[in-house]
Amino acid sequence: MNASPSCDFNLEFKIKIMNTSTRILYFVFVFFGIFPQIHGQTTHQVHLSVSQPPELFAFAGNDNAVPNGTPVILGGAPTASGGTTPYQFAWSPNVAGLSSVSDSNPTFTGGTPLTDVDFQLLVTDARNCTAIDSVRITLLYISIEGFSENDLKIYPIPASAQLNIELPKIGGVLQILNADGRLLESLEVDDTSVHINVEKLARGVYTLIYQHEDQRVVRKLILQ
Repeated sequence: MNASPSCDFNLEFKIKIMNTSTRILYFVFVFFGIFPQIHGQTTHQVHLSVSQPPELFAFAGNDNAVPNGTPVILGGAPTASGGTTPYQFAWSPNVAGLSSVSDSNPTFTGGTPLTDVDFQLLVTDARNCTAIDSVRITLLYISIEGFSENDLKIYPIPASAQLNIELPKIGGVLQILNADGRLLESLEVDDTSVHINVEKLARGVYTLIYQHEDQRVVRKLILQ
């Protein structure tokens, strides 16, 4: 979500005086208001035309969950809008796997250690106005022993009603744990295709474990 932008309150104005005999004009600008005060014995009509650039917005992109090593493009199309161009971009934290901290759309491929990352984007425009947004990238695989990432296929991601799992072998055990490590589901695998109803589970991040003899995959499961 885009945070409240910050910017100095600057005004550009044009003044047209209908009666040129005015001796002194004094304008007092206050926050969110303009109050013209005219000194002199003659009353004059003053027209003000005030212009302000549109509000600056930053868009760091949508939260995403991907297998480790899958490139993710951060930002949007566009990453910044409003304000006054050109824009400057600053991404943080500067972790391994991030292609650039100053591009509008850098690429993140996951680093070492492989952990989820909350990226923050700071956009600054030509008038030093700023806007902030953030995005979370969730890396799905926690550990793999004896399998490859492509051996276990899970869809859809994220899931909401039914979870479909394609396994490389028949046999073994599938388990689903909540964020506290409590076991919610455990089933013996008798086919290479497994379907699990997850409608009763609350939205959030879970852990899925597939164990087959000495081979083991631990990965995150996103429900929404």
